[in-house]
Amino acid sequence: MAEVCAFLLSTIAHTEPNEATALLQKNDKTKKMKKTSTILLLTAATLAFYACNKSDENSPRLSQKAYTLHPDETQVIEGTNISGLIWESDNEFAATVKDGTITAKFVGRTNITADNLTLPVEVKPKNHLYDEPSMDWGASKETICAKYGTPINDKDNSLMFKTNNSKAPYYIFLFDEKGMSASGVVVELSAGMELVDFLIERYLPVDVDTSRYSATFVHAYGKISNPQTDYGAYMSAASTGDILVAYTAIGTKTRTSEQTVHHTLEIMDNLLL
Repeated sequence: MAEVCAFLLSTIAHTEPNEATALLQKNDKTKKMKKTSTILLLTAATLAFYACNKSDENSPRLSQKAYTLHPDETQVIEGTNISGLIWESDNEFAATVKDGTITAKFVGRTNITADNLTLPVEVKPKNHLYDEPSMDWGASKETICAKYGTPINDKDNSLMFKTNNSKAPYYIFLFDEKGMSASGVVVELSAGMELVDFLIERYLPVDVDTSRYSATFVHAYGKISNPQTDYGAYMSAASTGDILVAYTAIGTKTRTSEQTVHHTLEIMDNLLL
């Protein structure tokens, strides 16, 4: 409607009254016709301008261009002429929407849409226990060293780095013939409950046993009815008294076997001894 109104106004603005009376003779009758044409054109322009403004007034508008939330927070979508719109989230693991109310789920981003409106939503974490290690699966040891510096332990199939974070003092990376296959973080036992909060904000829990500091999480996105997954996070108690968190790639239709996860955690655990 806005494009039609703009075209109409543009056409009217460039129409000369003389064009309507070009074939008439220049006499008093012609002057009257010119005056009449001018009045009609001005009236049409006024009506078109009013119609365009009326259309804009009825169009749905958002009060904000985007929202930033934390997990479990809610936000009512604000705007004008939006009460009858049906909203949809393209990543329901970041946030869902129902009856115009957004509910934040896990850390991530999504677009909330209705008709021609798009509302970006970002869910940010409250917990910042550590920076998650690289998940550049297939990366070479050289690439990882370039990012994290000189390792304190460099073996054929693994690297270990010291961090400046007293609660999460070590990063561990494992490699196979294709490159980096797993990454991990060592977390102090005293930060155990903080770690659980950290992971639950970011990932979908599959199995959690806080008494044993054991848990399995997946990073999911898309629709809840058809979830997509790209990597998992596995928490386990280390023999040193610390807590290990291992990250590995997974596909939507395939999951890393329990045997593989235990083997990955065992290798990381041995590097701490």
